[in-house]
Amino acid sequence: MRAKKYDIRIRENRLPYLVTVGQTRITDGETYQTPEKIADLIRKIYHVERAAEEHVYMVAFDLHFHLVGLFEISHGTSYESAVDSAQIIQRAMLIGSQNVCIIHNHPSGDPEPSADDGRFTKRLKAATDICGIRLTDHLIVAGACKNKFYSYRENTDLLG
Repeated sequence: MRAKKYDIRIRENRLPYLVTVGQTRITDGETYQTPEKIADLIRKIYHVERAAEEHVYMVAFDLHFHLVGLFEISHGTSYESAVDSAQIIQRAMLIGSQNVCIIHNHPSGDPEPSADDGRFTKRLKAATDICGIRLTDHLIVAGACKNKFYSYRENTDLLG
């Protein structure tokens, strides 16, 4: 089965539901356990290295790291994008994902995280832990550079 891109909509009674907004060429047979593979996936599907503004994405996996779905969570300015932990958790629960990875781009070309990136990652990790969802990584992909990215899992103990 091919992995799909999803979005959240709200019914008249204010209850959220999933909507398929696209289909990828990626099948759910492959696993995504390395930051390199996830960064390549996001580049291939969303072309983040060419984006002029920050975008935040969530990649949802099942228990065995098969791709369940992709979400664009936020689209911001050239130097920031607002995102709330509740947005991530809601989407993960609606799609039935046990593992999620958050990815955002830095159009500046510098993948080094800001202090705000670190604070967000720490808050999101605490929130996902409470809900029984595993935050596997938070990647920052450098704009205009195909191979530059930062992985919180590989470079900090925040997700350990």
